[in-house]
Amino acid sequence: MNGISKGTQSSIANPALQLISRQGGHLVDIYSGSYIIESLIDPTASTATTVVVSTAINTTTHKLSTGRYAILTGATSSWAIGHHRVVITYKLVVGGDDYLQIIPFEVLTAMDWPDGGASYVGYISTFEAFRAGFATYGTDSVRNMHDIINAKSHLLERWTGHQFHPRYKALYLNGDGTNELVTEEPIIAVGSLQWIWHGTQGEEAYTYETYQYRVYNYHLDGEAGNDTRLYSTMEFLFDDGGEPFYNEGRPPWIGSDHRVKVSGVFGYTDVETDYKQTQTKIGQTPKPLAEVVGILLNRSLDDRLLQNPGGAMLGRVKSMRTRDQAISFFGNQDSSNFAGIPVFTGDPLLDIVIYRYCRATNVVFA
Repeated sequence: MNGISKGTQSSIANPALQLISRQGGHLVDIYSGSYIIESLIDPTASTATTVVVSTAINTTTHKLSTGRYAILTGATSSWAIGHHRVVITYKLVVGGDDYLQIIPFEVLTAMDWPDGGASYVGYISTFEAFRAGFATYGTDSVRNMHDIINAKSHLLERWTGHQFHPRYKALYLNGDGTNELVTEEPIIAVGSLQWIWHGTQGEEAYTYETYQYRVYNYHLDGEAGNDTRLYSTMEFLFDDGGEPFYNEGRPPWIGSDHRVKVSGVFGYTDVETDYKQTQTKIGQTPKPLAEVVGILLNRSLDDRLLQNPGGAMLGRVKSMRTRDQAISFFGNQDSSNFAGIPVFTGDPLLDIVIYRYCRATNVVFA
C-alpha cells in the first residue's frame, strides 16, 4: 500500500496512484474508465466519505505506458490523515465488460514525509488496524501508526526478500541460452520485454512482441496448483513452423554482456476473488502478513520502547506466575515445532508465518 503526504497530489508528473490493467500475463491498454476517491477514517462509520467525485480517465493524457494510467487526485490539503481508496471501473474494449480495481492508500502527515510519501510502505491500513482491534480509534495516534506500520512493513520486505503489493519497475536479467527466463520477482504482468546489447551507437534494443513469449503468473487467476511466485518464468515460443523465433537472428535469453530488460508490474500478492475468471486482477497483500504487521503495531503501541519482553515475544514465554497461580505453555522456543525457523521478530508464532513467505535460498555448486 502506498502513501501520499497531505498536500501532495497524484498527477501525471507524480503518478503516486496508478491503474494497472492486465489481461493474462501482459499489461494491456483500456478503452475507457472512471474513478472516485473515498476516505475511510472512522471505523464505526457505515459509509465512506467521497473526496473526489466520479472522474473520467483520459486514455491518452493519463497514460504512463502500456496498461498504466495516472490517477489524478487534485488538491489534497483538506483531506484527513488516514486511510483512503481509489475505486476504478474500466473497460478493455468498446461495449465490453466493466472491471473493478481498488487502490488503497494512506494520507500521511506532510512534516513526517517530505518526499511526498514515496518511501511509505504499509501492509495493513490504519482503517483495518482499527477495525481488527490492533489499535484504538480516538486514542492511538494515526501519525504514530503510520510510522510503525511503515517500519514493520519495510522489515518484512528485508526479512523475506519480497514486496507484497504491486510495483512497476524494470528488471535486467541474464539468460542461459535456453528458451526460459526465470526471475525470483513474482510477475503480475509484463509491459515490455527487450533484448539489450551494446553496439557502436551505445545501448541498443530489440522489443519482442507479446506473441513471441508466454508469461507464467497463474497464481493470480486462482490456479493454486500452479503457484509461480517463487520462480516466475517467461518462456520463449516457437513460430508456426516449429522453429523458435530466435532463429531469426535474435537470440532470446543471452548471457555474458547481453541482457534482457523486463518492464512490468511485480509483487508477491495473493489471488483476489474473480468469479468471471477475467484474468485482470492484480492481487492483494497476503492476509497473514497483514495480521503480522497488525500484531507488531499493537505491541509497539503498547510498549514502544520494548521494555516488556514478555509482551514483545509472547510465543517464547514458557510460563507465567502470579502470587496465587502459575501456568506453563506448550510451544516454547525449545519445542520441535519451531526447529529451524529463523528469528525475525523473536516471537516464533509470528516468525513461522514470515518464514513461509521468504524467498528461496539460492544454492550454487562449485
